[in-house]
Amino acid sequence: MSEKKIDQPALQKLFEKACMLDIRSLKPGNVNTNSPSKNLNYLDFLKSIEACSDIITQPNILLEDRIFESIKSTINIVGTNTNLGIILLCAPIIQAYYSRGKTNISENIHKEILSLDHNSTKKIYEGINLSMAGNMGSVESFDLKGNDFQNFYIVMKYASSYDLIAWEYSNKFEIIFNDLTNKFSNFSNKYRSHEDACSALYIYFLSKYPDTLISRKYGLDKAKDIQKIFYDLFMEVESIQDMYQIKEKLIQTDKVLKNDDINPGTAADFVVATVFSNMLIK
Repeated sequence: MSEKKIDQPALQKLFEKACMLDIRSLKPGNVNTNSPSKNLNYLDFLKSIEACSDIITQPNILLEDRIFESIKSTINIVGTNTNLGIILLCAPIIQAYYSRGKTNISENIHKEILSLDHNSTKKIYEGINLSMAGNMGSVESFDLKGNDFQNFYIVMKYASSYDLIAWEYSNKFEIIFNDLTNKFSNFSNKYRSHEDACSALYIYFLSKYPDTLISRKYGLDKAKDIQKIFYDLFMEVESIQDMYQIKEKLIQTDKVLKNDDINPGTAADFVVATVFSNMLIK
């Protein structure tokens, strides 16, 4: 019996729900409904969801077009990069689901990524350049603003030593599917709301992985300093039964990080992709 897939409107709703949970969750350093950053507030992220949710979940389009058009629509409507990482992580998941189903989705994502040729890579580069993502312009032999449009898997393999999204592209999305989805399920069972589960997942992620965005802006040592802060927070998460018990500490950490203009943006991208994957494959 063939697997029954959900249709595009339902898939779009799942994507929007994952993004909305992220905005409503208290994640120190990130924008949420009660805490803006210096330059953005939650309305910018609502606009971002509206800008790309229909496009990113369309059936019968190529992966490179799914990425490019989602970025283009976001920039046209919001005017700045608010969701590049979310698009880069969620687009291959959606592509694999439409083309191959949710069984063995990690392997299927890998097949989709391996199929990205020279022209596909060029289109994705164009989208990334549209987003004007900080410090992504050039890294030694691969220049996003040049013409070195190699196979996208090769580019991601090269970048995987310093970029967690590149690591996912070159390693079958193993952080999401071999680590984070199980953690999110456990947190969802432990805590009283999905928002609390998102907060716990975010803290867990940052306790284990140095955030790529912080590393790009301030260096790996700073990212590791932030990792230590979140490791201590996660030790508390492990010991409590209600996230409300550390709410004030999370709020104070949020204030400190935002005052220093430190945004663990990659962690938020992984939270959205994990929550979306969890809803899609369960």
